[in-house]
Amino acid sequence: MFAFHFLLILIFLEAGLKFGRLVQGTLTDDLNDDETLPQNLNDHFERVVSHLEKIPTKVDFAALEARFHEKLKRLEAANDSNLNETCKFVVELQLEQAAILADIRSTSSRMSQNISAILTEFVSLKNKVDFETAKHSSKCGDDAGLADTKFRSKKLVCDNEWVIIQRRGTPTPRWKERTDFERIWEVYENGFGSLDGDFWLGLETIHGLTLEGYTQLRVDLEDWEGNKKYAIYDVFRVADAQEKYNLTVDGYWGTAGDSFSYNDGKEFSTYENDNDNALGNCAGKWRGGWWHENCSYAFLNSIYHNSSSVETPGLGVIWHDWKGAHYSLKKAEMKLRKPLRLI
Repeated sequence: MFAFHFLLILIFLEAGLKFGRLVQGTLTDDLNDDETLPQNLNDHFERVVSHLEKIPTKVDFAALEARFHEKLKRLEAANDSNLNETCKFVVELQLEQAAILADIRSTSSRMSQNISAILTEFVSLKNKVDFETAKHSSKCGDDAGLADTKFRSKKLVCDNEWVIIQRRGTPTPRWKERTDFERIWEVYENGFGSLDGDFWLGLETIHGLTLEGYTQLRVDLEDWEGNKKYAIYDVFRVADAQEKYNLTVDGYWGTAGDSFSYNDGKEFSTYENDNDNALGNCAGKWRGGWWHENCSYAFLNSIYHNSSSVETPGLGVIWHDWKGAHYSLKKAEMKLRKPLRLI
C-alpha cells in the first residue's frame, strides 16, 4: 500500500513540473511580443487547459488504485497456488520415498529368506554327500584281517584295521530318521541300524569277534565344537548269551579319560531285561542297552541330541571323564582290532 501511494505522488509531481515549465516558458516568450500578446495568451491558455485536463483526477487515482489492488490479488493468488503446488510436490516426494524404502525393506527380507533357504539346502546337500561318502568308503579290506575268520563273508564296516561295532552321530539327511537305540534284548543281540549310518553291530557278532582275537577296543569321541578324544582298552571281551554277554574291559590309555573300566565284569541290560546292580533299571532310565554296574560313567547308547544340551543329566551320549553328565557328545564310535604283535 505504501508503494502505491508513493507511485501516485510521483505521478502528481511529474504532472505539476511539466505544467510549471509550460506556463513559465510560454509567458516568458509571449510577454516580449506586444502585438500578438492577446492572441498568444489565448493560445497558451487553451494549451494550459489541455494539459490540465491530462492531469489525473481523483477518479483516475481511484481506478488506478483498484487496478493495482487487482493485480496484487492476482499475484498473491499465484503465489498461493505456487506454494500449494510446492507443498503437494513435497508430499508426493515423501510418499514416493516411503514407498521406495518399503520396497527396499521387502526386497531385503526376501533376499535374507532366500539366502537362509540356500544355506539350509547347502547343509542338507553337504550332509547327503558326507552320508554317501561314508557309505562308499567304509567297507572292510585286508587290513582288518577278516579273511581267515568266520566273518569273511559278513557285512562289516572298518576304519583301516579296526572293525566298527557301534556308531553314533553319522551325518543324516533331513529325510532320514536317526536310528533309535532304545531296543529290546533280542534286537541288541542281533544288531540294528544301518552300516551306512548309526548302528549297533550286535552282541552275538561282538562276542564272536572277541573270540577271533579282536580284543583291543578303541572309542573315538567328538564334541560339538569339533574337539576329538579317544580311549583305548587293550583288553576287551564279551561273553556269550548264557553269561548275558558279560564284559571284560581293562588296560586304558588315551586322551578321553577312563569312563569304561567301571563297567568291567558287568552283564548287559536292556529296559525289559535288567541285569545291573542298581536298585532301579539303568537301561530303562537311560533309555538304551549297555553294561551297567550301578548305572555307568560311559553310556554311548542313550538318546541322541542335536546339540550338547541334555534335559536330564546322563540322558545322552555320555563320556563322563571328558565332558561330564551334562554334555551329550556329537559323535561316538566303538571299534575292535587284533592287538598288535611285537616281533
